[in-house]
Amino acid sequence: MRKLKRTFEELAAKLDADALALVEEHLSSIDSTLDMVRSENVALESERDPEFRTRVGNEIDALNQAMDPILAAVGNA
Repeated sequence: MRKLKRTFEELAAKLDADALALVEEHLSSIDSTLDMVRSENVALESERDPEFRTRVGNEIDALNQAMDPILAAVGNA
């Protein structure tokens, strides 16, 4: 009886691990697909409104410059 219980627990643990691996693989695939869609959308938006893309790029640069001292201070803490 103990052997049966131990075998059942081992099988259940393996099934759980296998199911988790499959779910993680599937979610990774979905994530990759969404990344491709986002990339395509960014490319389309850049082509439609290059001025907007330039303004966004400038703002990102300004924010990165503003964050540099903060990140340096946190890194030295």
